Amino acid sequence: MASQLLQSRPAPLGVPTRLGTARFGNQRMRKDSIVRFTTVILALLTAATVVFAYINWRKEAQFVTSTDGVWWKEQTGFLVAKGIAPNGPGEKAGIKVGDRLLRINNRPKDQTIKSNAEKELYLDRSGVYSRATYLLDRQGVNIEVTSVIPVPADNSMNQGLRLIALIYLGIGLYVLFRRWTAPKSTHFYIFCLVSFALYSFHFTGKHNAFNWIIFWSNVVAELLQAALFLHFALTFPEKRSEDRRINPTAYQ
Repeated sequence: MASQLLQSRPAPLGVPTRLGTARFGNQRMRKDSIVRFTTVILALLTAATVVFAYINWRKEAQFVTSTDGVWWKEQTGFLVAKGIAPNGPGEKAGIKVGDRLLRINNRPKDQTIKSNAEKELYLDRSGVYSRATYLLDRQGVNIEVTSVIPVPADNSMNQGLRLIALIYLGIGLYVLFRRWTAPKSTHFYIFCLVSFALYSFHFTGKHNAFNWIIFWSNVVAELLQAALFLHFALTFPEKRSEDRRINPTAYQ
């Protein structure tokens, strides 16, 4: 009887059992697998984003975007002039704030231009420094403007935004490599990667598949950046306060 009790008694505290060791080993393997999978996904996303940003930069340098110097806002199914650049093509042609754009050049009479994308498409077809004809609605009166001469758009600000994008990516990579196991380091890197895409992706105006990918990626990045930053700001301090309650001397 005594020998049976000795054999069946539990192991002393601090001495791992075979079952506990197996569970610990499985948890460690599962954690390592998750870390490797996350690393591969982040590496692929980073490489793809950097490659797309480089191609977008090269395409923008090769493609000349035309502009009429008017800020058109999409409103109730029309484009309405909300601002006009001083001494720009629109002002020289006689376009006024409040004018509604109906047609450009030979667009069918029953089809009005409803978006900036459509307007840019027709301007690109006309070409830079070529004369374009606008049909405008000014307070209910149709006015034809025949002397709109588009000029190349100024994209110099995009280069500064790309510099900001590189700074974001550099900070994210630095934090990720130096503090891989730190709380929220992966979250912070994803925020930096999204910011890199936001500031480095620019729609060139050339309506092809690649540029539409750039356009929608930029839209998604703009939505994600604010959400990721807000989530990071709300969860990171909370995590630290929980750690203080568990171990009051951890931050002393």
